[in-house]
Amino acid sequence: ADRVTVESVLAGAPASAGPELLDLLAQQGFLVSGDLDEFGQVVSWNNLGIHDPNRLDVFVLPNMNCNFACPYCYEDHRPSQMSDEVAERILRWFEVAAPRTKLVLLSWFGGEPLLSLDRLVGMQREVKAICERVGTGFNSHITTNGYLLTPARAQVLLDAGLRSYQITVDGPPDVHNDSRVLRGPGNSFERVFGNLCALAELEPKANIKLRVNFTPTTLARVPELLELVPSHLRGSMHLVLERIFGDEGLYIGMSPARLARATERCYDLARSMGFAVTITPLAPGKLTYCYADRDNQILFNHVGDVFKCTVSEFKPEDRLGFLTDDGGITWEGSRRQDWEQVEAFDDKCHTCSFAPMCMGGCRKVRHAKGSVGDDCTLPFAALPERMQSRYRSMLGPVPVPVTL
Repeated sequence: ADRVTVESVLAGAPASAGPELLDLLAQQGFLVSGDLDEFGQVVSWNNLGIHDPNRLDVFVLPNMNCNFACPYCYEDHRPSQMSDEVAERILRWFEVAAPRTKLVLLSWFGGEPLLSLDRLVGMQREVKAICERVGTGFNSHITTNGYLLTPARAQVLLDAGLRSYQITVDGPPDVHNDSRVLRGPGNSFERVFGNLCALAELEPKANIKLRVNFTPTTLARVPELLELVPSHLRGSMHLVLERIFGDEGLYIGMSPARLARATERCYDLARSMGFAVTITPLAPGKLTYCYADRDNQILFNHVGDVFKCTVSEFKPEDRLGFLTDDGGITWEGSRRQDWEQVEAFDDKCHTCSFAPMCMGGCRKVRHAKGSVGDDCTLPFAALPERMQSRYRSMLGPVPVPVTL
């Protein structure tokens, strides 16, 4: 069938096509019954994700320190370390929580978690042992700036069962050193990049996310960074491109669609060079907007306060609760219920074509402001061109210059 015929059918003129084309489009889900409650299906999927008891997501922040002073960071870094008492409370909590689920996903976050290496490794081993004793699956992940991730420390973490890493390198040396700033003299690129490559050499099967935070200016420099990675290590790294938010003046004159197309071309180039890519899905599949929507998700900071979202300053007055000596949680009034009762969707979501891909947008924003706002469709800018790009990539890698 030609494109014009398919477009006319999808626009509401099925009489222009024969029965074979109509059957094919129905089988593929492009045509559905007029009485199907499509948004009701989306809500049903979302409820399954929110109330899924099979996976327990736990973030642990052993400190709020950082050896970096990145200008775009939202955190309020301060001298801090998790005490023995708080660590013991968290482990007691795991003793009760782990048997109630099929899989525990433990994520180390901060601050810079490797500033608490001994604490991290000790608790990692304990939680892994708890899960093994009760027959619960276990996976773990760390978000780190990579500066302290020397080969020796990486081997210790690998031996403790830590196989998933997110390490940020914001571009070639000059770009990275401008945005990933050390506290103190010197630059960070050489050491971070060396540690990243050493980890891939040490454990090729590790899940390594190479995260690049970009602006319109620095996105065009990403290919220079990719060229620096030895070709035999590229298959071990998943490129993750994330736009830097906060200073909207950086984006004046740059439409979201134009930026999305440039990002997609960067992913195409990375794919052609042998990298894996981690990108926003362009098809339905996920059940919640993010991990913090899920009932079976929790975050403990270094003093044992309980939160949901990692994008936070973790102030005591904002906590949902706190750990008690026996490993239980005392909840602060109705804060937990208030969070869980926030509607997953705005009214506008009911007629939004992106709802099955988005699943409602940020709960934290809706909780604070009553709505996700007007820029919730940014992740889907230039969608037709991006879908075409993904389709081309299925046919074979095609290097495409990254231009803005």
